[in-house]
Amino acid sequence: MEKVEPKVSRTSSMSRHQKILIGIAVAFLLYSIAGFWLMPAVLKNVLEKKLSESLQRTITIGTIQVNPYLFKIFVNNFLVKDLSDKNHFVAFDQLFIDLEAASLFKRALVIKTLTLTGPSLNLARYRDLSYNFSDLAESPGPEEKSKSKPFLFSVSNIEIKNGEIVFFDEPKDTTHRVANLNLALPFLSNVAHEVEITVQPAFSAIINDTPVNLTGRTTPFHDTRETIFDIQVNKINIPEYLAYIPKQGDLTLKSGYLDITAVLGFEMRPGNKPTITLTGDFSLKEIDVREIQGESYLAIPQVDLTILDSRPMELDFHLARISIREPEFLLRRSSNGDILPLFMLGKKVESEPAEADSPGNETPLKLVVDEIAVNRGTVRFDDQGNIEPFATTLNPVEVKVTGLSTLENTEAAYEISILTEAEESIAMTGTLSLNPMVAQLHAVLQDLKVPRFTPYYSEILLPRVVDGNLDLSADISYTRAENRNSLNADNITAEFDSIGVNDKDNVKLLTIPSLSIRDTSLDLDGQQVVVGDLSARSGELHLVRQKEGLVLMKELFKPREQQKEKTAEGKTDTSSPWVVTLQKGSIDQFSLVLLDHIPAEPTTVVIDNMRLNVANFSTAANTKGEVALDLRIDKKGALSLKGAVGIEPLSAALAVALANLPVKTLQPYFADRVNLVIGDGAIAVDGQLVVSQDKGTILSTQFSGKGRIEKFASFDPLAGEEFLKWNALHLDGIEYDSSRFALKITEIGWQDFYNKIVFFDDGTLNLQTIMQGSGGPDTAVPEKSEPVKSTEESHSLLVEINAVKLENGKFDFLDRKISPYYEASLSELSGTITGLSSRPGVMAEANISGRLDQQAPLNISGRLNLLSDEVFADLTMDFRNIELSPTTPYTGKYIGYTVDKGKLSLELKYLVEGKNITGKNKAFLDQFTLGETVESPDSLNLPVNLAIALLRNRKGEITLNVPVQGDLDDPEFSIGAIVFKAIVNLIAKAATSPFALMGALIPEGEELQYVDFTPGSSLIEEKYQAGLETIAKVLYERPGLNMDIRGSVNFNQEEEVLHNLRFEGLLKNEKYKKLSRKKDMTTSLDEIIIEPDEYETYLKAAYREATFDKPRNVLGLAKRLPPEEMEKLLRDNIIITEDDLRLLAIQRANGVKSFLVSTGPVEPERLFIIEPEIAAEESTTPRVEMTIK
Repeated sequence: MEKVEPKVSRTSSMSRHQKILIGIAVAFLLYSIAGFWLMPAVLKNVLEKKLSESLQRTITIGTIQVNPYLFKIFVNNFLVKDLSDKNHFVAFDQLFIDLEAASLFKRALVIKTLTLTGPSLNLARYRDLSYNFSDLAESPGPEEKSKSKPFLFSVSNIEIKNGEIVFFDEPKDTTHRVANLNLALPFLSNVAHEVEITVQPAFSAIINDTPVNLTGRTTPFHDTRETIFDIQVNKINIPEYLAYIPKQGDLTLKSGYLDITAVLGFEMRPGNKPTITLTGDFSLKEIDVREIQGESYLAIPQVDLTILDSRPMELDFHLARISIREPEFLLRRSSNGDILPLFMLGKKVESEPAEADSPGNETPLKLVVDEIAVNRGTVRFDDQGNIEPFATTLNPVEVKVTGLSTLENTEAAYEISILTEAEESIAMTGTLSLNPMVAQLHAVLQDLKVPRFTPYYSEILLPRVVDGNLDLSADISYTRAENRNSLNADNITAEFDSIGVNDKDNVKLLTIPSLSIRDTSLDLDGQQVVVGDLSARSGELHLVRQKEGLVLMKELFKPREQQKEKTAEGKTDTSSPWVVTLQKGSIDQFSLVLLDHIPAEPTTVVIDNMRLNVANFSTAANTKGEVALDLRIDKKGALSLKGAVGIEPLSAALAVALANLPVKTLQPYFADRVNLVIGDGAIAVDGQLVVSQDKGTILSTQFSGKGRIEKFASFDPLAGEEFLKWNALHLDGIEYDSSRFALKITEIGWQDFYNKIVFFDDGTLNLQTIMQGSGGPDTAVPEKSEPVKSTEESHSLLVEINAVKLENGKFDFLDRKISPYYEASLSELSGTITGLSSRPGVMAEANISGRLDQQAPLNISGRLNLLSDEVFADLTMDFRNIELSPTTPYTGKYIGYTVDKGKLSLELKYLVEGKNITGKNKAFLDQFTLGETVESPDSLNLPVNLAIALLRNRKGEITLNVPVQGDLDDPEFSIGAIVFKAIVNLIAKAATSPFALMGALIPEGEELQYVDFTPGSSLIEEKYQAGLETIAKVLYERPGLNMDIRGSVNFNQEEEVLHNLRFEGLLKNEKYKKLSRKKDMTTSLDEIIIEPDEYETYLKAAYREATFDKPRNVLGLAKRLPPEEMEKLLRDNIIITEDDLRLLAIQRANGVKSFLVSTGPVEPERLFIIEPEIAAEESTTPRVEMTIK
């Protein structure tokens, strides 16, 4: 057998170097296999599995490539799907990592290059406000490990290429897209020796179609972490991002773009206090803010901001410039008062009051703006908050502010100029300090068209400004300190030019060519306005007073129901009143034209040459200013008021001077009540007027002075003649005090006055036609009513007039209702009335004289009190020797005769006490003789001649007494009517009752036609003797009169009386026979008196002498009878016959005749006794009746 030698292995035969090389080759091979093929597969598998489990999402990786020799890793087509597994969540095309081998010995991760290409991130927010990554945020994080040394790394050349981020916001229905996202970060490391290396990152992207570029420098792991970014952003579409800002109101930003070129810096200061710095330029473009309906409220083509070194986190900003170009702003006030667009920004949120921060916690804002400029701005203002809308356009609006700062005690300067579409200009310059808040403003407004601003007063005022320009300037200052605002305006000047105001009917109301207000100041905090100088010239005011009167509130102000209510609910004005002071004011050459429709015929009153000067006039309490007013009335009258006037309380002390005021000016105001034409006359007043008001708002007035009406003349248009005129009527020493309700006048003088009284053909009096509105013929007489009693006795005016003087007065009387006309004149009236007073019981003395028809003297005298509530007058009026022949028109008309001659004297006495009047009218006619008969239908048809014969005495004189009595409140009462009626009745009684007419001749006025007798007697009683004496005197004085005298008896009344008298006569006769035996007896039979103790003696004597058959005894002698039987037998034998009564009546008539003959003496042949009358009626009185023939 062949012996086989063992083979020797190549390996064993290899050298050691060969083995090493082979090992290296195997290791290289294995490393390559693991690095190029095994590791990528394992990494892909592990990453997909682990990440899918961790993220709960499907994750796929296209490929992973590893270069184990170059330490490069490529991850391709990485994809993470969302929870629905339908859309991708995160993806990138490739991740490239280039590791440094130094990582092995530096004990730090060192990456040379990190590049992410085509990254894509899809984010979504759902309607429930959850996100497609919300579940990831809720996953618990890894447990916190104990603090250890930080993991060291160093990454260079970090780059993201062509990235994309898409965010879909379902609630907002908005998609945001970041495209072409590129990020370059040269270096990032926290290795100790590399932390101070500066890194210059760069970023660019297109965000929602807006390019964004960022470049910077940073040391992110240095202690300071200093970072600086250069930001370049163009055309950021701002509305796309506003959806994530809480929205309030109806405004929305329809367009707006932002350009940014800025540098943003970051640095961590010691104490871990971060600092962010910002510089650069910001531009807002195409800003358009609109409401829901699409109307634009703000449009700005471009806003440029240049920010210098600023620190936002420290609220420290420095802006070099803010430039706003051509902004357009719409400001509108709605009909309910809301300010738009401010109201659209949202409802006012009532927040709880914040707790005060502890001192030092609040970082103050530091803002410095070197310049703010607004160029060619436009503001459109539309005000619908008034009854009438108002709209204006301000263009251009130019604003320049320099040096604006919140730093303490720094001032900014500003300039503002505005021009309106009406060529009105507004210029404002000033300074502004924000800390503390202090502002100074000098404003100048020129050519403001006042009529344009009518809507702001038209809802309150009825007149409208139709013309006028205003230039206004002022210095305004504002200060805010300790939550208190102070606003002051000084040097206010307002110049009005060509002001024209029309009333509500577009009729000219007011024109003022020039109105100036100067040196005026306003203190809002102190609520004071001081007007230094107010002046106006040549103004003209036109007023119209309608039938209802000139009520300024009604003419100038709209009714409250037509005004818009603007009072704030729940607010009460508790502020003190404003104080307005006018240091100097003047108006010159003003005029007032008043068209008055109150009179029946409208009249125009012109007041011109009006000059008003005011000094130190104020509404402050207890202050007074000086006022001087001069004006002219109707081209002649002049009024002057000068003195002090106060507002609070109301007071005035004025010197009043009125001169040459034509009475004609006042005529239209009483023309509807007085039908009179004023021909001439001037009113003058001089005095002092004092007005005061106490705390109870009671106004009192005092006046002292004098007044005159001179050269007055008036014309009666119906009579066609003068009515009333005088040379002078003056009132001197006038003292009026409303607080005491007292009026005192030292003297009233009436000189050379004249009045004509006319009766027209229809019987009306000119006084009635003239006073047609107050008691004229067509005026109804009101029913008598109870007097209205005042609640206070002081309501009765206390009047005292020391003296009333009449000089050379004259009254003419013309009666046209008769033919021929009758005319009389009462002239030379002069006299005084002294001591007139309304005090009860104070009597004035009157003494007035004059002449009738230039001849007959007149005198009026007495005492009177006509001014008190209880009127009193005790007057005597005497007329002497009035010629009666001129009264022929009256006598012919009413009694049917002319007057041939005669004179009349009157003595009239009247007593007035309250409402009652009594009077005694005594008339004396001398040689009153009637003439020819006059045919007149108005004749009284009375026995006038008989009446005259009865009234006229032997000398041709007639005396009449006519009493008057009545009630002054009785509208039917008239003294003249009563007197005339009394005279007519006297004449009428001449035929029916002459003795009634004769009674009027006797002052006592007794009825003298009868003389009554005691039954059975023919003796004239003493009470009738005076009357018979008067009759005897009258008959003697009137020889043309005769008298019939008739006696009368009453059988039933006087038969028994005569029987008793006859019985008494028998006894008296016996006593008379006894007494007649004495030689010294002088007693007559009628004087005999039978005493009681004598009765039986003379009864027996009379019985003894009686011749009738007497009872006898057996001897034939008369028996002795007791007294009763004797009396009975005597009485039974006394018989009273009709002849006895007839003789008694004749005795009575003869007694009256004898009395008249012996007393008169009346001639017996003029007295006739006629057959007596024997009456049987019980009511007939025994008398003698006298009848005038």
